[in-house]
Parts: sequence; structure tokens; C-alpha cells
Amino acid sequence: MCAILVSYHFMTNELSSNTDTDEKEDVIETVEQAPVSAQSGIPDASVASSNNLLDIIMEGGGSHTAYLTFDDGPTDNITPQILDILSRYGIHATFFEVGKMIEKNPEITQRVINEGHLVAGHSYSHDYDALYQSEESFVDEITRTYDIISRYYPKNTIPMKLIRFPGGGYNAGDHATEKQLYKETLKSMGYYYADWNSLNGDAEGAKKDADQLFDYFVNSISTNNIVVLMHDAATKQSTVDALPRIIEYLQANGWDFKTLAEIPYNPVQENSAQ
Repeated sequence: MCAILVSYHFMTNELSSNTDTDEKEDVIETVEQAPVSAQSGIPDASVASSNNLLDIIMEGGGSHTAYLTFDDGPTDNITPQILDILSRYGIHATFFEVGKMIEKNPEITQRVINEGHLVAGHSYSHDYDALYQSEESFVDEITRTYDIISRYYPKNTIPMKLIRFPGGGYNAGDHATEKQLYKETLKSMGYYYADWNSLNGDAEGAKKDADQLFDYFVNSISTNNIVVLMHDAATKQSTVDALPRIIEYLQANGWDFKTLAEIPYNPVQENSAQ
């Protein structure tokens, strides 16, 4: 990981051997590492060049990396099936979990973390009107969910400060104006956000069976690094059914799999604070 260089100025006092003191001001320049997540090694977003994780991935080079992501869980019927499949193929993924769902299914969130996957926030309520009503309500839901997630990570581990906006962070649709403002709020709080550039369509239009989800996913691939949107909500059995075929397709075509805590990150090289 590259360190962000920050210059600080400290004051030191040089004391004489008698009761009188001659104060001498020395300027000491030090190089310190930016705050990082103990899990990801990624600098705090407030000192990074951008907090848009999808842009960072696309600009970071490399090719044929798939970041599988699942939104809206955890659920007691779908999430465990997805975990079983990921375990069978030896793949780690990112789960954007809803705070109130974690409270309903804490043992499943614990399993997700224990099996090496990344858990990130997807708001507390997933109620668009409540979440985006004001900056205060947005911050409250984000921090509340992060605090809940933190309970399930090992002691002294700092979970990655990462969220996915319910509905996505794109500048379109309901609450688009608020979302653009809240991106800056997130950055000031040290959070990254992650949208997607590929999806299986399990939340698009009419309900789809496994074959339709697979076809939708293949047709959505347009770049060599893909963040794939899927869902582990209670009604997404077709997502479970399509997942092995999606994984096998990617494996057969030479794709690697990573969590969003394993991105190629190239931060700003110097940020001097005078």
C-alpha cells in the first residue's frame, strides 16, 4: 500500500541547566501514514484523492477482476445458500448489509465475516424517504449501521468505511440531488461509496429465472474490471440458482475474484499540512 505523506510541525522546548529556561523552537518534519482500515489497508477517504471506489477500480489498472457484491441482506434463507456456493468455489465477495437486517440475523453477519467476506453498509432502514430526508438522517443511518457491523469484527479490527447508496449513487432518479451532496459528506467522514458496472438484473423489471439472470449478467459485461450487483434479499432464490453458472462462466474466461477491500489503490502521493 502506498502511504500518503503528511508534513506536521511540532514544537520542542530545550531546557537550560538552571531555573531559567531558554525556549527554542525547532521545526521537526515527520512523515506519517494516512489513517487506514485494519481490514483493507486503504487510506481513510477524507485524505484520499477520491471516495468513489468504482472510479478507483477502473483507474487502477489490471484486468479481468470480478468483485461480486450482494445487497439487502442478511436473510436467513438466501444469504446462507450464497455463502455455501462461494465457499464451494473458494471465492470471497462483498455484502452490503442493511442495519435492521443485521439485527434480525446477527449470526449470519458473523458467518459472513468469519468466512472472509467483506461486510459494508447499505443504510439502516433502506427506506429512501427516511434515509435521504436530510444530511442528519443520512449520517445517522450510515454511522448507526457501521457501529452495528463493527460489533461482529474481531476486537481491534477497524472495518472498512464503505457504503452503497440504496438505489445507487448515480445522478439520476429519486433523491439524485441529495445523493451528490452526501457523497461529499461521506468523504469528510472518511467513507468510500461503491456503485456497480455489471449486474444480473435480479432487481430490474419483471422477476427473472436463473437462465434469464445469467443471460442478463453476461450481456452487462462491458469492461475488464467488473463490480457485479446482485441481491441476497429473501425473495432472490433465482439469484442463488444462477450464481454457480455465473461463477463458472467467469472462471472459464480467466477472471479473478476479489472483495472491495482488495482493490488496486493508488492514492495521492503527497498532501502537505503546513
